[in-house]
Amino acid sequence: MSLAKTLMKVVIGVAIVKGVSSLTTGGTDAAKPAPGRNTAPGRGTRIETGRKSNVPGGLDDLMDDVLRGGARGTTRSTDDDPLQRITRQKRSAPRKTAPKRGMEDLLEELTGASSRSAGRSQADAGLGGLLGSVLGGVTARSGGALRIEEEEEVSAALMLRAIIQAVKCDGALDADEKRKLMEAMGDASAAEVQAVNAELARPVDVDGLARMVPAGLEAQVYLASLSAIDLDQQAEAQYLHALAVALELAPHEVNALHDRAGAAHIYR
Repeated sequence: MSLAKTLMKVVIGVAIVKGVSSLTTGGTDAAKPAPGRNTAPGRGTRIETGRKSNVPGGLDDLMDDVLRGGARGTTRSTDDDPLQRITRQKRSAPRKTAPKRGMEDLLEELTGASSRSAGRSQADAGLGGLLGSVLGGVTARSGGALRIEEEEEVSAALMLRAIIQAVKCDGALDADEKRKLMEAMGDASAAEVQAVNAELARPVDVDGLARMVPAGLEAQVYLASLSAIDLDQQAEAQYLHALAVALELAPHEVNALHDRAGAAHIYR
């Protein structure tokens, strides 16, 4: 069992259920940002989406960026921030709401190993329980760094949460959509199905998701959420705007991420 493989199954299922063109055809043309735009984090004017076109990228390239970047963009290496590579600009300071110990704190939060998260049945039934199973049982860490393999699994669990939350941002999936999603997961184990169902049952919580994102993983989490959205409804643009604010992403940074995904801009 691997969270990365579960992630890919869910992504493919989302593309089937929601018809997300950015995953299957390469995305949409992006409107050019207007000169002199406000570049404060998450601020700007939301605009309607652009027309479809065959922009290079798509599922394989985008998810490769998300998964490979997740292992690099953690506290283990701050010199290879994917956001910096995409925007060609370096952040002036780390995000204040980021977990202090990066992936270690995220692991504890997901699995309920920290004292403030202990006893949460939602974690046991959802991605936290699946992650603990993948890693062979998880106990609270005492400051020790995670292995690369562990970082990749924790990162995949975070991306899964970001994708599933984005899927629900325009309203809950109906029974037929859930059935199609589970069918697309193919040979998923009972534990994987249970974890995905538990995540689908969770309420949308943009701020809660953002608080779990280690410094350097903002770009991947935003791209993961964007991958599950076709940007054909105002609720989706509002969700992405709220996520950008919570992750302290400026409009020009968000627009650059949309260009990378072949998606329309949400800021002028």
